[in-house]
Parts: sequence; structure tokens; C-alpha cells
Amino acid sequence: MNRRIGVICALMILAGSLVGCGGSNKVSEDGGIVESNVAEIKKDGAVTNTIEEELDPDLYGDEDSFKEFLVRVSNQYNSDAGADRVSIKKIDMKDDMLTLVMEYATAEDFGTFNEYPFFYGTVADAYENGYDLNLQFTSADGDSQASITREELLEMGSRKIVIVQLPKDELLTVDTGSKILYYAGDAVTGVEKSKADMAGEGMACLVFK
Repeated sequence: MNRRIGVICALMILAGSLVGCGGSNKVSEDGGIVESNVAEIKKDGAVTNTIEEELDPDLYGDEDSFKEFLVRVSNQYNSDAGADRVSIKKIDMKDDMLTLVMEYATAEDFGTFNEYPFFYGTVADAYENGYDLNLQFTSADGDSQASITREELLEMGSRKIVIVQLPKDELLTVDTGSKILYYAGDAVTGVEKSKADMAGEGMACLVFK
């Protein structure tokens, strides 16, 4: 189960809105995890998050209750921020699947709402914001020997970068919208063109055009 959805379910249980909620990723008959959690970065810096996961409707409650609570959580976030920073684009619960699409004004909003660091900007921006970037960056073209040093990375000051610090058991795919050049961090499990899969606890960095 996506961590943020798990947090929401826990809050709803406390509020008496749900019977209960599962506490781990569900597994299909062939042993694969039935879950998709994609953060798509738009050209203007907004982030669209699409979550699809298997569910038991008896654990989540009905769609109206889930939507009502999620609206309250989003409205509270926007009220605290003093502007509309989070919006719900789609909630669909049918055929034992949840599809949830949310849009965030910035990467910072996405990270804050989901309760883990998520930075998007240029390499120069990252350095100015206190990220050391002293990591082993590997070429995304498949050549494991084509790595770059921190100094070489800093020379790419205008290149875009995403820095994610995933919590335990989180699964995330980041779609940068343009070709990924280099990546770093044990949490990165696969890179293909503009998309990178991440899993587990730890830092993940992507440098892209």
C-alpha cells in the first residue's frame, strides 16, 4: 500500500470512518506487487501523482467516505499554505482497484504532503539549497563505468535534478518528462528514458535534460 494512502487510512480509522486498512503492499498470484505510484514532473514544475493499487473495499470503506476525507485533508493543506497547492483530479474505486490522481503546485508541495523530501530544480539550485551531491552518479545509458564526479556534476549547473529521500517500504516511479542522463542512490532500481523506478528507504537522485 502506498505510504500516503496508508497514512490517510490510519487517520480515517481514528476518525471512525473506516473499519480498517491494510498495512503492507498487496501481492498478486504470481508474487508481484500490485501497485503503481508515479510522480510526473510537468514543465512548469507541477507534479501529477497517479496511484493505482489493489484494495479490499471493506478495508477502505466506500468511495464517498474516502473522497470526503481526502478533500478535507487537501483543503487543510491548502488553508495552511494560504493558496491552492493540492488538488484531487480523480478518485475511482472499483473492481478491487483504487485509482487516485492528485496534482501538486510544486515538487515541494508533493514532498510535504506525502511526508518525505522531494526536491526538483537545477543542479545549481540543489547545491544552493544545501545538497552536497557528493554521490556516485552513473550514466543512464547503460555504461556502468561512465560515472561523473561531484565537480563534473556541479559544472552542469543548468541541468535539472530530482532528489528524493524515500521512507521505508515506499515505491515510486519518477517521470521527468525528458531524458535522464545520470542517476545516483541505492533507492534507484531501474532507469529507462525519462522514467526511474525507486524502492525502499534511501536517497535517489536523477540528473536530466
